[in-house]
Amino acid sequence: MSNAMRQGHPVGLIPVVTIDDYRYAPQLVRALAESGATSIEITLRTPAGFRAIEAAIEEGMLSVGVGTVTTVEDLRRSVDAGVEFVVSPGFRADIADAARELGVLAIPGVATATEVMMAAASQVKLVKFFPAAAAGGVPALRSLAEVFPDTKFMPTGGISADDVRAYLAIDSVVAVGASWLAPRAMIAESRFAEIGAAYARSTASVADLLS
Repeated sequence: MSNAMRQGHPVGLIPVVTIDDYRYAPQLVRALAESGATSIEITLRTPAGFRAIEAAIEEGMLSVGVGTVTTVEDLRRSVDAGVEFVVSPGFRADIADAARELGVLAIPGVATATEVMMAAASQVKLVKFFPAAAAGGVPALRSLAEVFPDTKFMPTGGISADDVRAYLAIDSVVAVGASWLAPRAMIAESRFAEIGAAYARSTASVADLLS
């Protein structure tokens, strides 16, 4: 288990990746781990999603989570594969309840105060603010964080390297979903050294906010 998951949740910059060929997963995991990453979120946006997750877990170097979980079936299959956390684009009480029963961390997506309250009612303490940029960005999240001091946030969606510091400066933000670090095209082109270097640079630029 990674240092991040020993704290009970992912922390820092979390590469959010979409993989078209599961055979790329081990190389991607190695490149990120060697650059200091502790976690990765692999989405279910392609037919290769589950096989990529299994390959990443087998590599054994990162805490592996699954993204784009929209059904309880997706959740159960992900848990069977061995993921440490599951991320959804929105909130569903049945997914939150099933995750709690299965003993896996579920991070549902929220964009409004109502959704944060619904998640809290299901005992969810960490939510994904999504889609972060389209939902109002840093000002919107700062407002939600002030109203819900007991909720932790992982903003994801439309975030760039230029505004990640502003998100991490919010006290209740524990992680940022960083899809810009490993774009789908770069993975497909096997540009793993560049991806690792980008992760190292981005993490160094916000190191003072992660300590």
